[in-house]
Amino acid sequence: EADGRFVIAKLIYDINRAQTISVPANLGDTGNTLQITIDGVSESFTLNNGKIQINKNSATDVLNGFDTTVSSLSFQRLGNVNGKNSIKIVFTMASITQRSSGPETKVFQTTAAIR
Repeated sequence: EADGRFVIAKLIYDINRAQTISVPANLGDTGNTLQITIDGVSESFTLNNGKIQINKNSATDVLNGFDTTVSSLSFQRLGNVNGKNSIKIVFTMASITQRSSGPETKVFQTTAAIR
């Protein structure tokens, strides 16, 4: 739960500060990569081996913790023509801790927009 809230907060914070959204490129497009530009610096978010990675200035960091995995991640570009662009974010996160009923999983979904 905490990892999912952190990832959502980071994505919302960065999208709100972005000047442009490069990927997904067109309204309605959906993909597993988000590329934005903040103060002239490109940032991209992708899913790699169960980890949400952020790449900025040729450095890569992981957003979710070592005790969680992400099994899906999608970004859908929304918005009105000539309006503020927004991104719908959906991902499923699971704990690696095994319980008798299996791992805890949760689907996280939100929408964030350029301000």
